Amino acid sequence: DSFDMIISDILMPKMDGFHLCRECKSDDVLKQIPFVFYTGTYTDEKDEELALSLGAEKYIVKPQEPNVFLEILKNVNKERVKRPLVAPKRPIEEETVYLEEYNKRLIKKLEKKMLDLKKEVDERKKAEEKVKEQNKFLKDVMCSLTHPFYVVDPKDYRIVLQNTATGWGNISEDTKCYTLSHKRDKPCSGKDHPCSLEEVKKTKMPMTLEHTHYDKDGNLRSVEVHAYPVLDNNGNVVQVIEYCLDITERKKAEDTLEKERNLLRTLIDNLPDIIYVKNTESRFVTVNTAVTQLMGAATPGELIGKTDFDFYPKELAEKYYTDEQEIVYSGQAVINQEEPGIDSAGNSVWLSTTKVPLRDERGKIVGIIGIGRDITDHKQMDEELRKLSLAVEQSPVSIVITDIKGNIEYVNPKFTELTGYTYNEVIGKNPRILKSGEYAPKFYKELWDTITSGKEWRGELHNKKKNGELYWEHASISPIKDKEGVITHYLGVMEDITEIKHLEMQLIQAQKMEAIGTLAGGVAHDFNNLLTVVIGYSDFMLSKLDKQNEMYGLIDQIRKAGRRGASVAQQLLAFSRKQTLKPQVLELNTVIAEMEKMLRRLIGEDIELITVYEPDLKYVKADQGQVEQVLMNLVVNARDAMVDGGRLALKTEDVTIDEQYCKLNSEARPGNFVCFSVEDSGIGMDKETISHIFEPFFTTKEVGTGLGLSVIYGIVKQHEGWINVYSEPGQGSTFKVYFPVISVKEDKKDEEKISIEELRGSGERVLLVEDDDLLIEYAKGALSNNGYKVFEVKNAKEALDIFEKEEGNFDIVFSDVVLPDKNGVELVEMLVSHKPGIKVLLSSGYLDDKSQWAKIQEKGFTFIQKPYTMAELLKAIKDVIKPN
Repeated sequence: DSFDMIISDILMPKMDGFHLCRECKSDDVLKQIPFVFYTGTYTDEKDEELALSLGAEKYIVKPQEPNVFLEILKNVNKERVKRPLVAPKRPIEEETVYLEEYNKRLIKKLEKKMLDLKKEVDERKKAEEKVKEQNKFLKDVMCSLTHPFYVVDPKDYRIVLQNTATGWGNISEDTKCYTLSHKRDKPCSGKDHPCSLEEVKKTKMPMTLEHTHYDKDGNLRSVEVHAYPVLDNNGNVVQVIEYCLDITERKKAEDTLEKERNLLRTLIDNLPDIIYVKNTESRFVTVNTAVTQLMGAATPGELIGKTDFDFYPKELAEKYYTDEQEIVYSGQAVINQEEPGIDSAGNSVWLSTTKVPLRDERGKIVGIIGIGRDITDHKQMDEELRKLSLAVEQSPVSIVITDIKGNIEYVNPKFTELTGYTYNEVIGKNPRILKSGEYAPKFYKELWDTITSGKEWRGELHNKKKNGELYWEHASISPIKDKEGVITHYLGVMEDITEIKHLEMQLIQAQKMEAIGTLAGGVAHDFNNLLTVVIGYSDFMLSKLDKQNEMYGLIDQIRKAGRRGASVAQQLLAFSRKQTLKPQVLELNTVIAEMEKMLRRLIGEDIELITVYEPDLKYVKADQGQVEQVLMNLVVNARDAMVDGGRLALKTEDVTIDEQYCKLNSEARPGNFVCFSVEDSGIGMDKETISHIFEPFFTTKEVGTGLGLSVIYGIVKQHEGWINVYSEPGQGSTFKVYFPVISVKEDKKDEEKISIEELRGSGERVLLVEDDDLLIEYAKGALSNNGYKVFEVKNAKEALDIFEKEEGNFDIVFSDVVLPDKNGVELVEMLVSHKPGIKVLLSSGYLDDKSQWAKIQEKGFTFIQKPYTMAELLKAIKDVIKPN
């Protein structure tokens, strides 16, 4: 078999590498194999030159890294493939030349070797001297040691060397070590010696043992013995060195420490808090009883070496692990951290934990110490307290807590928001700072006597804010008692009812106005019946008398009085919102502008009139005459309030009313409205006066009926609007009138005028239904004398009977709306159902819910308001019978 490569060292036992290379290159077969030198002895350049001259392909000096060595050999093989092997520079036949060169290299190596040996001998002598010095030094050191130190012959336990610290003094050459450390009456053999020299001889390893022996004075001492074997060149134990430390005091301290440790362990195990130690991998190292109980382990040993993943759900265990690893890496403790947990029964609990890094004596973190406490009950209590605190802080009512003397200790934000006092302004103060001065001392004494007796006081208080503004609140004040029932504080819960009281007052005012309006409407109804007769007969009598007749003037005065009475009745109807309206689409800017010239003359030169119009004001649907009356009355009132002149402002604007505004104004409603206001700089009014100004016949003037503002009130309400009044004594007054907006403008229609000659009838049959005797006679006479055939009845039953008797042969039914037995609207509906197409004219002294005004309008029935003149009656009858 052939080889791919020959690798050879130079320095070898029988033949060196140079001879081997020379022989290989002399052989016809071996010379084809690459030859590589690998040596650590011959490292000179001349050595490499000789090797390469013998035909070697590579000369490598030891040592080389394996990868470098293999790379060199790989390159040698590559070169072999590319070109023929290197031929020897020296012919093999030149034996003399080769030997001469080889001897030179060999002599040089021998010379170097001799020098190295001499150096080694010198160094060894120095080392021996140094050893002697060190031995002497060590012996001196040993003798100076304060702890016992001695050398024992392991063959017979004879002491061959000792220092003075042993206290044994001069001993004979055959003294055994064990005979000196035990009482003479209790001898022991070497095998029984606590240090067990036999064990040291057997293992040839150092040993450290603790045992007790008697000192030179016979006292029993605790000793820590360190035994070290001394070996010869063959590895046999020739001596044992023993070094002794007196640990008597340390043992006593350790015993004390052990007792304290056991006591501490007992205390820790009996603590209700969980205490544990984990290593850096979050595995339990030690735990107390509370931990085993929490985690459902039978003994602490079941937890040692395990992690939270062995006991808790994955997500919870991962949280614990992440938190603990953060402590291990950062070295930062976590104090009183609240974290969730699960007890042995699977119930969720909350723990307050403190985790600190555990460090060894070098300060390296080797684990963590954890201390935890079950705070589930506290957590629930805190949560309840938190909810209670939030409820108090966010309560919509004021909450005040005082001490037993009544000094404020706490108020919630609603109190400060309501009263305007800050928290710091009221703490330590008495709630009397809120007194309005409206209550007598007896009132507060009764309140105080109630709560100090342990009872609750409830009632309404009219108090004053910091800015002096008064407000109403419903208060509940009760004592707070401790476990023994002793009053420690007082709790006040107050609800702001200012808005409710305001609405109540508005409601009472509205109910009062409604009651007065109902009464006024009833009076006006009966009054109008009488006035219709008075005015009607006055007109009839005047038409029959010559103006020169002495009775003409007297009757004319009766007629004028009737007209004035009708005017008063009309005002009462306006207040009670029972007069008929003729609504049309109006643009209030135009209405006011058209009246502006007249208003300026009305108020006089000492009053400045200012008008402010809203551009593109929206439209309203209203009776223009009624609106003009509202404006006229307000301007007259404003003029009378400025006796020494002043400023009067008329303003229009589009407004949008929201729910919040409606809460403060009971008559308002949400939506879009047109508002016109009349503002004066006059004497103003107090709140008491404002509460009565819209009542009929109420006036502050020396001369006046007191119907002006009541008429305004009725007109505006009937238009589905309302009025707001703003005034203070000496600060002037502002009246704001609101009308609902309409979305589409309607075209105005001009009324057609009819002459008096066209009002007579042509024998048309009229069914007259009226329950007032005087009025029925007047109406019958007025119609009969003007060409109509009249059939009069006093109630609905009579009307139905005559209608049936006459087989419905009537051209028109003229009926009062309010009848004794049936509503007039219902009556005419029944008659129309029997004879479709029959004409209907209704009349009444006032309009209310009973009059069914909405139904009258829905059916399209014609209506005439009492009192009416003969001409007005004839025109109404004519219009119904022969409409245009």
